[in-house]
Amino acid sequence: MTETYRIRSVETWAQARDDYLAGMTAEAVCSRYDLGLSIFRRRASRDGWRRIDQDDPAPADLKLRIYEDIPADEQTETARLRYVQALERGRSVEAVRWRTLWLTLHAEQRAVLAEIRADMFPDMTPQEVLDLIKEEEARREREDDDVFFRTLPPAPAAEPQPDPAGKVDDVHSTFSRVHNSGGSPPPPPSPPLVSRAERRRLLREARKAGPPQTLNASTTPVARPPDTRDPPAIA
Repeated sequence: MTETYRIRSVETWAQARDDYLAGMTAEAVCSRYDLGLSIFRRRASRDGWRRIDQDDPAPADLKLRIYEDIPADEQTETARLRYVQALERGRSVEAVRWRTLWLTLHAEQRAVLAEIRADMFPDMTPQEVLDLIKEEEARREREDDDVFFRTLPPAPAAEPQPDPAGKVDDVHSTFSRVHNSGGSPPPPPSPPLVSRAERRRLLREARKAGPPQTLNASTTPVARPPDTRDPPAIA
């Protein structure tokens, strides 16, 4: 089936070229920029930016030291996952290559473990040797984490939180009065928070009401003597 010719801008082709030379596959680049695969390959061949047309990098430019600390079991797992990925995408040739690499790394890892077990742990099974190696790697990771966290600046001090036990008296006041360890009644509850406007309103009402009247033994209110400072009533 003939592919539909797609007109793309110069900027689009430049970005596709950069992504392809950066390591992306031709299929992934064409999918990202909606390009035809055959047209993409013809243009790459015409303009000279196929990978085969590029110069081999100098050995000094290869930054491979970042992969030095990858353990053998992670390398084997990466090859296995790549094999499964290629198998799901229907790339049989690529899947065969990744499967071969996976089985090779797995066989090498088992051979190394068998050699270690025979030399250092003759009385242990291969699984016990593997568990011992993983435990040692985990211990080293914890030590590295401790060194890293010690280099971090100290966290700000947290604000003190109220004691939850102090709220028990407010909720169960009767129980607290009976079972108070000191024998004294619990402290009175804190007054409720009142806004400034509410406090002013309550103060005005208190001034209007005047001081509270005192009651005698017969609960008869006693009249307050007239205050000479009060202004005369207007008729």
